[in-house]
Amino acid sequence: MKQLIAIIVVVITFMSSSFSVSAHTLSPENQPSSLDGEWVFYHEKLMSKGIFEQGKSVQIPSSFQKEIGIKNTYGTYVRTWQVPKEWRNHRLAVHIPFEYSAYAFYVDGEKLVEAGQVGPERQHETMLAARTAYFTPTKSSVTFQMEMSSFHHIRGGFENSIYIGNQTAIDRHVNAQFYRNAIMTGLMFMMGLLMLIFAWFLKDLREFFVFGLFCLSFATRSFFAVPFLYEKITSISYVWATKMEYFWTLLCFAIFIYLMKLYYEQRFSKWIVHGVWSICGFLMLMTLTTPPVVFQTLFFKLSWTMLPVFGYLLYIMMCSVRSSKWVSRLHMIGAAIVFSGVILDYLKGSGIITVPLEMTMPAVSIYLLLQLIAIAKDFAKGRTQLIKLNTSLDEEVALRTKQLEEKNEQLALIAWQDSLTGIANRRYFNEKIDERFQYAQQSGENLSLIMLDVDEFKQYNDYYGHVAGDRLLKKFAALINEVLPQHVLFARYGGEEFVLVTAHNAVEAKAFAEMLRQHIEEAKLAHLGRKVKQVTASFGVRTYTNETTADELVNKADELLYLAKASGRNCVQA
Repeated sequence: MKQLIAIIVVVITFMSSSFSVSAHTLSPENQPSSLDGEWVFYHEKLMSKGIFEQGKSVQIPSSFQKEIGIKNTYGTYVRTWQVPKEWRNHRLAVHIPFEYSAYAFYVDGEKLVEAGQVGPERQHETMLAARTAYFTPTKSSVTFQMEMSSFHHIRGGFENSIYIGNQTAIDRHVNAQFYRNAIMTGLMFMMGLLMLIFAWFLKDLREFFVFGLFCLSFATRSFFAVPFLYEKITSISYVWATKMEYFWTLLCFAIFIYLMKLYYEQRFSKWIVHGVWSICGFLMLMTLTTPPVVFQTLFFKLSWTMLPVFGYLLYIMMCSVRSSKWVSRLHMIGAAIVFSGVILDYLKGSGIITVPLEMTMPAVSIYLLLQLIAIAKDFAKGRTQLIKLNTSLDEEVALRTKQLEEKNEQLALIAWQDSLTGIANRRYFNEKIDERFQYAQQSGENLSLIMLDVDEFKQYNDYYGHVAGDRLLKKFAALINEVLPQHVLFARYGGEEFVLVTAHNAVEAKAFAEMLRQHIEEAKLAHLGRKVKQVTASFGVRTYTNETTADELVNKADELLYLAKASGRNCVQA
């Protein structure tokens, strides 16, 4: 519960920082203010016509459809504005975020900025673009005129609020919005690339790949959406920029639905995915092949069919939340925020409501933040489990990973350990002697081989039996292990024959073998099957000199062992 509260606090903080006006640190007289309110609308009148006849009083924001009853028309909005004393003779700015029409903005009859071409249908050219006009008022009042025209578009008119203020305040506000969106778009793009890289290495996790595609698609969509980053670095036309915005919006939604299908595989119906993909595919095709007025109309009409999909997805999330899964709660919170942002922007795009900011970008940003929290928690959980596994095997016995490691350890032990004596076996010795021989050849370090076996072991078996003979070999190996340094390799070569690999020189190796011989003799293990009545061992010692292979070194040590046996046993030949 504490984690959930912390996440909600982060979300609220993020949203408030995203939606706040960047000029909040300025003094009150310098803060931007809206030019909403009463304007006079002159239908089918432009500034070039000269003096206007009596117009219609309207409340801005407004639309042609609301005031005139038609969407495709043109006209001029006029307002006289009283300049505050503190703003006279100071550089002011008017920021026009964008309008769903071509527009030209005038101050006291002087055109300052425009977007598109304003005029009757044959002269009109639509463009969605933000502009900022600058002027210095010297009188107590100024007159603002906004020429607007809209044709072959789903809507038109003075529908978005414009802001006036100190040049510094307006520029800071505009730049903050631009850089905030540019940074968020860049971060989304980088996150998408990161997820695709994860997906490349973690090939069994499709969620990473699809999530990466969603991030890349939304970053691309944001490049063409408000505040129109594409305008700064490309010369793409308004028509194709609008096509790209709608195309990538549809692709984002199709990918998002498939991502939800992966997250809720057991509950999510594949027919929902197929239905959404069919509608999105049709709209994407229409977007690329028809003018904006056609595909935008289809988009807003068919988008209503997605509301049941939203409801279905929220129902599945609520069912998953009942299982008390922390990640499921994150998904539900994030998806609810995304749905809210998309629906608000949809209602804004349809002209049903007026919202000063685009909500989809911050909503998706919050969703991606929650996704990162979920991914980070999963990785942290996995890392914690791995640390526990490495530090305390007893606490992780129940885990499959621990069981697999135990089985691997058992197999490795069988592979190198002699089952009778517990020391290294012949196979392990063969692997290691080659490695150490090559190292000695390359480095010039010492390498000595000591071959030994139990004297007259056959007679011991004949007298005591093979079971007792096995017990003797175990005692013999344990006796030698008592005095072996850690760096010495001790292996059972075969039968009663053993081998040691050391880093001694010739003198040290012989002395070491003599010490072992005495240690065995002093143990006084009974061997009543021979004349001396106790267990002894014979040794053959060979130090690497000019041998060309490890096998050659082994053979020479073996020959010395047989020489020791032929010399009366219980001795060392080097």
